Amino acid sequence: MGRKKNRLPPFVAVFKEMLQSEAWEAISNPARVVYIHIKAKCVTPNNDEITLSFNEAERLMERDTFSSALKQLEEHGFITKTQRGGLFRKRNYFRLSDQWKSFRIKKMG
Repeated sequence: MGRKKNRLPPFVAVFKEMLQSEAWEAISNPARVVYIHIKAKCVTPNNDEITLSFNEAERLMERDTFSSALKQLEEHGFITKTQRGGLFRKRNYFRLSDQWKSFRIKKMG
């Protein structure tokens, strides 16, 4: 059996609403790359068991850059950490969040 006709290969969708949001414009390009890689790893319908380790991210960027990108994604409402990794080889687990929709840049004045 061959591949079904008119079927798209696997891809990661980023909606225009997100691309045009204040939150997306406020994060760095490395944070955008990390978000796309986290979203690509979604394997469950509720998206609450996503992990992207420092070792996996090393092929994309330096550890400090990756750490900063994760922090930005959390602060701007794109992801929520559901399990904190660290000691004893535990991994960080994340879920995608739509809190970015309510993110507003604080204006001075």
